[in-house]
Amino acid sequence: MPITPTFDPTTGASGGASGGGGGGSAPGLSVTGRADGEAYNVSAGARSLSISNPDGATLSTTVEQASDGSAITVTGSTGTTPSWTAPSGSTTGEAVQVRVKATKSGLSTSVSFTERTAASGGWTDLVDLDFTDVTTQGVLGLGAHTLAFDSSSDTVDVYWSRFSGGDGKVTPTNSTGLVFDGGTDTSSSNTLSFDLDPLLSSYTVADVRTHQYAVHVALTGITYPSANNSYFLVGLNRGTTTAHNSGIARMIYVQDAGDGVNEETRARKNTSNSAVQSTTAIKTTRVITLILTFGEIVQVMDTSGATPPTPSPGTALMVGADAIGMAATDADYQNNGLRCFVTSSDTTDFTVTRLLVQRLQ
Repeated sequence: MPITPTFDPTTGASGGASGGGGGGSAPGLSVTGRADGEAYNVSAGARSLSISNPDGATLSTTVEQASDGSAITVTGSTGTTPSWTAPSGSTTGEAVQVRVKATKSGLSTSVSFTERTAASGGWTDLVDLDFTDVTTQGVLGLGAHTLAFDSSSDTVDVYWSRFSGGDGKVTPTNSTGLVFDGGTDTSSSNTLSFDLDPLLSSYTVADVRTHQYAVHVALTGITYPSANNSYFLVGLNRGTTTAHNSGIARMIYVQDAGDGVNEETRARKNTSNSAVQSTTAIKTTRVITLILTFGEIVQVMDTSGATPPTPSPGTALMVGADAIGMAATDADYQNNGLRCFVTSSDTTDFTVTRLLVQRLQ
């Protein structure tokens, strides 16, 4: 392995010269499988080295994370078999700088190299809208609006609609979120549609066929005033359709079960529902996660609490897809853009606090 004599500032010695001015040579040093100045790909987790120290020099092994220079703890850093834990690769990869140094009689030799941990894949955040930071507005009128935020330059275009005589309201309220008042009509719906694809840096056919997408919508303060009747919907639609009941709207349908304690969950497309898929205790705070595969297939997860879960297509409820034709060159939820909608039906009240879009690398 290459050996690099280096200047030692503690003695003033360098190269082959001794610290006292007499003859001398730098100590021998080699690291099994590693060469000075090279880079290597490794797996995250336990790492160790095997060092040859033929001259009995004082050894020192240091490891630093390349992204921020922070030190990683090395066990046995002064011995011939130092070890440490390599950081996980995250979604963009990680690297550490390793330096092994041998010092004797004022002279030193070092072997320095890089170890790279490959990217681990996983879900990457693309858009994160914190509606508790939304700029306060009055009650939204019917039609198109642009929501802004107090602490950032982010904006999102939305469209507010009422159906079948709905008299619900939505009010963007800083420190609270998008407050839905379901109104008083017990046979109507009120829908807020979010225009998502303009917020994405890229949303091509290749993108949606290569990556899965997930849209998380956080809701809190859910109440069902009309027993066995009130419900809410959260779903996806093509970018040109702002309604929840037309186009290619696919969604989760959650309805009061009529006992004041439980709720029923169904899958839904436009106005057609599946059979009841589950009956569980009412979750007043939850995250609805819509998973989009190939830009065509919609699945949904319903998670209690305010924290978006890791999307799990293997266990999510299937909402379905339209037919995909042979040699198709487009994707249903891409060719006309992508919208997410939230609907209060039959007087249901709640507040939307967050909308997060992720992509699987």
